[in-house]
Amino acid sequence: MLMFQYWHKRSLVIINDAIREMRNYSNEDYDLNVNPKAEMQAHMKLFRAQRNLYISGFALLLSLIIRRISTLLSQKGTLQAQNEAALKQATSGCDTASRLIKEQESKQNTGETSMHGKDEVQTLQTEINTLKEDMASLKRDRDAIKSQAESVSKEYDPLLEEHEKLQRKIQTGGGDKKSD
Repeated sequence: MLMFQYWHKRSLVIINDAIREMRNYSNEDYDLNVNPKAEMQAHMKLFRAQRNLYISGFALLLSLIIRRISTLLSQKGTLQAQNEAALKQATSGCDTASRLIKEQESKQNTGETSMHGKDEVQTLQTEINTLKEDMASLKRDRDAIKSQAESVSKEYDPLLEEHEKLQRKIQTGGGDKKSD
């Protein structure tokens, strides 16, 4: 910032000097009898003064533009930071509000459903008891069927052996009968 102030003051001094030189050389009377090149030298000095005025004016204008751009950029940076902070604050506030609303709704729902929940628990409990009884009767039936299957297989094994013996006898005995 201090550099810009120094630069502006220096540019103003240079512009004032260029204006002073332009006035000095624009009002000069040319004595062509003494020096024939005097007019050309005067025009050259006037040209240099005008050139210096334009250069210093343009430099001052550019320094003002650069200063304005730098202030705008710094303001933009601070506004962006403020915008991000406000956005974060708003989102956190929104999240907090929605969380509180959900908690309040869940509290209300639990209060309303507690009465219905007791009835539902009782019905579920009776259903569990009936299912347990059904399961116990099914286990008894299964055990009875298992024991019947075991007894049938025990009876089947001796019958199978007896059947095989009879088959052998028929085959051996049947051959003797054919020969008779």
